Amino acid sequence: MGAKEVVSCPAQDNPYPSLIAATENATMDRHTDWPAMLARSDDPIHGRMEYSRHFGIIGVILTWRSRRYIGVAYCISTDNLISPMEPQFADLEIFFDKTKIDSFSSSDIFLWNRGNRAIRSEDIASTSPLTISILSPKRALSYKVLYCSSPHSKIELERRDERFLVTFDFLNPRDGCIFEILHT
Repeated sequence: MGAKEVVSCPAQDNPYPSLIAATENATMDRHTDWPAMLARSDDPIHGRMEYSRHFGIIGVILTWRSRRYIGVAYCISTDNLISPMEPQFADLEIFFDKTKIDSFSSSDIFLWNRGNRAIRSEDIASTSPLTISILSPKRALSYKVLYCSSPHSKIELERRDERFLVTFDFLNPRDGCIFEILHT
């Protein structure tokens, strides 16, 4: 073990009189239990360390919350209105726009900006546009925009075979829309 250093502080030179009891005639070395010394409730240095810790945590939280990001989120809700017919209903035929169908479903697609920055149409890559696809053997029968939280966004659906291209001018944070697609 190394040499111990004697720490003392005369009362007249100590700006923190409550520390005199902790430091007067105390011997300390590298094995001293500093956390226990600093944990004293009447220790003004410990109080300052607590404030620093709190301000540090608050700073991290504010920095995290202030970061700017965009993100598109979606949710799909599908109702199967007519399922393929049972053999006992073999004579029943269902048509949609003069086309015979064996099943009929309605899907509502909720799309919104989950970020804290507006999404501009320029933010979407032209080589990878935002699309909604109907997987085979399903067929899209009809589609429309049911609701838009901001009509100024000019949200539109454009049909391209069994895919739908979603276009808009901008989507502010928490703005969104609901599309309805009727399909087999």
